[in-house]
Amino acid sequence: MINRNDIKNHMKLVCKDGAAFVVDHLDGNYIQLARDDAGHYHWIPLAWVEAVTAGTAKVNKTGQEMRDQWKAERPARA
Repeated sequence: MINRNDIKNHMKLVCKDGAAFVVDHLDGNYIQLARDDAGHYHWIPLAWVEAVTAGTAKVNKTGQEMRDQWKAERPARA
């Protein structure tokens, strides 16, 4: 489990296949990713991050797995 305080706005997020995204900010137990080329936000669970090293968050999914599983609408707050 990572320390959520290690996740910083605009930090690079790298998937296990090398695909890269940018963190916009933390949103509860989710990470809101920066807008994509079409201007849309996406959210991934904070639990997908397995490590933060050298200012980069490392995710335990491939880029395609992330795209298939991320949320396209802001998740409800618990």
